[in-house]
Amino acid sequence: MKNKKNTTYSSKSATKREQRRHEVAAQKRKKRILKQIGIIIAACLCVLVIYLIASEIIYRVNKTTASSDYSAMLTEDGKLDGINVNNYVVDKNFENMVVPEAEIVFSDEDLEAKLQSLTEENLELSTDSSLTVEDGSQVSIDYVGYMDGEAFEGGSTNGNSESVVIGSGSYIDDFETQLIGAHPGETVTVKVTFPDTYSNNPDLAGKDATFEVVVNGIYYAPEFNDAFVQTYLSDYASTAEEYKEYVREQHYQENLEAYIKSYIEDNAQLSSYPKGYVKLLKSLQRYADESTYEYYNSYYSQMFGAALYQDFQDYIDMSEKAYEKQLLSTARRTASANLTYQYLFEKYNLTVSDEVYNEVLAAYGEDAETKYGTGYLMQAAMKRTVVDYLATVVTVE
Repeated sequence: MKNKKNTTYSSKSATKREQRRHEVAAQKRKKRILKQIGIIIAACLCVLVIYLIASEIIYRVNKTTASSDYSAMLTEDGKLDGINVNNYVVDKNFENMVVPEAEIVFSDEDLEAKLQSLTEENLELSTDSSLTVEDGSQVSIDYVGYMDGEAFEGGSTNGNSESVVIGSGSYIDDFETQLIGAHPGETVTVKVTFPDTYSNNPDLAGKDATFEVVVNGIYYAPEFNDAFVQTYLSDYASTAEEYKEYVREQHYQENLEAYIKSYIEDNAQLSSYPKGYVKLLKSLQRYADESTYEYYNSYYSQMFGAALYQDFQDYIDMSEKAYEKQLLSTARRTASANLTYQYLFEKYNLTVSDEVYNEVLAAYGEDAETKYGTGYLMQAAMKRTVVDYLATVVTVE
């Protein structure tokens, strides 16, 4: 008979060995799984790194560079070279658009504001002694400045009358306010103290002075009437009513054309975008943005001794990648409009007149053909021709 104790011990040992075997096997499986996970993670990281590197390379390769070749990809008559716009443009039948009259009519309020602006641009001088200088009055003055009883250099108008708006702060100290209450033809004694820092003439800084000021007259806005029109606006009309009608018609036409232009550009649609042309438009836009940035920095450096922006990115106020997205969006909108204008120009069998082309030349300034090229200017003239045509056929109600 076997010893019971030995049998029990043998059984326990076998159990432990079996448990140990399972534990070792489990550990091996765990190591294999962890190793596989590590391989997968490493592979994913490699793919991610490769993707990021590839994305950066693609971004750098495709990063927009500025171009000032406005007439690139355009023929001499302003049409896109090698691009059939019929394959891209979705016809929206713009000739059937309905323009809300309220959007383009020149209201009575607008007319009155326009006429008031005209009279204020052509002020006349009154020497009527019953008038009184008030805060905000624009007056004509002559003066002689004295210091210690002697006229000093640079302190006189020498008969060359000056115009000043009372309260504008154009003159030192309270020079202007001391003229309030005076009448045309009167001489007013004005006492002032030059500022401690006076860049116009450092020799006068901090010193007291007396000015004998003659009030020549007070400017006023004349009445808008037939005489005003005949004096200032005879190229457009001979009476006040004729000029009012001229202004209404002019602004009506301008507003109508502006509405049509905005409508086309807001609603132009392409079935797809010609990649080469979009890339060019991005380059032209970047050139325009960089030119504006350089202009502001140059201007502020000359005027104030320091640039306004640290660099181009400071000017655009966004990352380069965000800027690239904006360039793409702008270029696509421009491409949609330009292709649509050409499509409509051809659809309506239009031609650019010499008059329209010359208007475009004048609008783009001196040396326009050298700067922009004939193709670009013809494209602009083509757009204007389309808008002019549609202004004659659309419905206004």
